[in-house]
Amino acid sequence: MIPQIAQIAILIAAGFVRGHAPEDDPRIDDAERLAPRPPVELQVFSPTNPENSRPVRPGLTKGQDWAEMLVPAWPGTVGPILLPERTFLNKVTGTVLRGPNETRIFVPAPTRSAPTPRAMLILPCTVLERFDTYTLADADRAGVSLSGQVFLYNDRNYILPTLMQISSSAEPPLAESTPPASPAPTPPDEIATTDQQARPDTPREAPPDPLADNPDVAALMAQLERHSPISRSLSTPPDDAPQDSEAAEPETPQPPIEDGGYIAARRGRVVRLPEGVWAFVPDTDDPAFRGSAVLLPCRTLEALERRAFYSGDAVAGLLSGRIYHYDGQTYLLPTLYQTEHRDGIDPLQ
Repeated sequence: MIPQIAQIAILIAAGFVRGHAPEDDPRIDDAERLAPRPPVELQVFSPTNPENSRPVRPGLTKGQDWAEMLVPAWPGTVGPILLPERTFLNKVTGTVLRGPNETRIFVPAPTRSAPTPRAMLILPCTVLERFDTYTLADADRAGVSLSGQVFLYNDRNYILPTLMQISSSAEPPLAESTPPASPAPTPPDEIATTDQQARPDTPREAPPDPLADNPDVAALMAQLERHSPISRSLSTPPDDAPQDSEAAEPETPQPPIEDGGYIAARRGRVVRLPEGVWAFVPDTDDPAFRGSAVLLPCRTLEALERRAFYSGDAVAGLLSGRIYHYDGQTYLLPTLYQTEHRDGIDPLQ
């Protein structure tokens, strides 16, 4: 009798032989004919290219990295460390450049006394709009002394200016016109001669009326005007006259909030506009907004982005911040966001 171990070995060998198809199997030939084997071994490669898989940062520049465009012409402007948010800069001298999508970039000038801050994108506001109108109207760059508050968003520094003054080291404009020379002062003798040769038909000022300052004359004129029938017919009706009750006075539209004005706990939703920027859309007709307000980059906006990616515009919230205006567009710098819970109950749908 064959031992049990030998029987197991024979069964394993028989199964191994049956598991391998013979080399002259026609099915193998058909498979190689349909999909021939490569002559050499394939090299292992990555399915994605790191250079082509960089995330796009939509925002005020519509996805263009404004910091990288400074590297060729302004080396070293992106190298310094990032400034923490809410840092305030006071009268820092530098240069303002035109950036992508009609933005402005501030490049601080290097100093020996303190570390030089890195380049920053200037946030839109009325201060920047005035500077554009009077300084950057016909130039691509200008020297400036800038004061403002620094914000941080996606490893980039931004600055909200509170004061922008032309620096003494500012470059002259491209087409600088020479002001006309002021005429030499005229001698007193020539002035007298010119007055004597004035034309006789030149109108002269009438002499002052001595009765105009007399209080008795003024009281008499006021009494005559009150009793005059012409003035009575042109005067306004008395208060006891009947008025049309149906004629309602038109409502005066509430003026928009001034630059830097604060709004508190406005209900709305955070959405992404077709341009790629994040905006706050109120749920009601709010006079502070004209449809929507573009959110300015800061740490609070990064938190709002994460919440919007998770829940979209289905969840409303209460947003607080400051309003700014630039080139006809309303901007909002968010400072606090709270998710609205109605009576403490979250709906299932």
